[in-house]
Amino acid sequence: MATGERTILRATIGAFAATFLILGSATLAAQQPAASVGVAAKPYPIQSDQRKTLSRDYAKLHYGIDEWRLVDPEMIIVHFTGSDSDEASLTVFKSASLGDTRPDIVAGGALNVGIHYVVWRDGTLWSLMPETDMARHAAGFNHVALGIEMTGSSAAKLTEAQLVSCAALVADIVRRNPSVKYLCGHHEYVQKGRAHLALYRELMKDYPPPVKIDPGDAFMSQLRAVLNTRYSLSLSD
Repeated sequence: MATGERTILRATIGAFAATFLILGSATLAAQQPAASVGVAAKPYPIQSDQRKTLSRDYAKLHYGIDEWRLVDPEMIIVHFTGSDSDEASLTVFKSASLGDTRPDIVAGGALNVGIHYVVWRDGTLWSLMPETDMARHAAGFNHVALGIEMTGSSAAKLTEAQLVSCAALVADIVRRNPSVKYLCGHHEYVQKGRAHLALYRELMKDYPPPVKIDPGDAFMSQLRAVLNTRYSLSLSD
């Protein structure tokens, strides 16, 4: 191979690598046939009688619903945990009671934050709560939303493995819950103009929804691209 040809080849490979880093799994997915849906999650149960009682109290206070169950969920909300520790990303949800760990949201009730799934940095999936149970993870939407948390202290810390696992999990949830029509990042949950705002409900008028930054525009763009190209799935936001 001539020197000029080798130079062109190296430039071409470099350009491809840069494109892959930008597009992540969406680029890879576009080259592959549609994937079958089906994921396995390890159990880390946090549900308890105390959490059910506190969940019912929370639902009555915020939504006027005397129920701890989540019936026919309509949306999925994606978060990151704010920690780079996989273990802490599980144990933070273990207690049923909020205690004094979150003074910023204690006015909204004693129920600890909870989540349905956690995705570790290597892509391992953990199931914490049944999809039929309400979790406290997004003000104004807990009565209609399933939640996914990913280990990470910032958008920059989220991994390719988490993107792939999160997409597979979302597709599997939708397959099993045809009532789900919306997908949003936590940072998008109260943005003006979003279609899912039709589901928002909050009876405590002096309890404004906290401002969030997770998981960020870049991750959600990649997640939607992978869902579309690999699973032929497009959800409203």
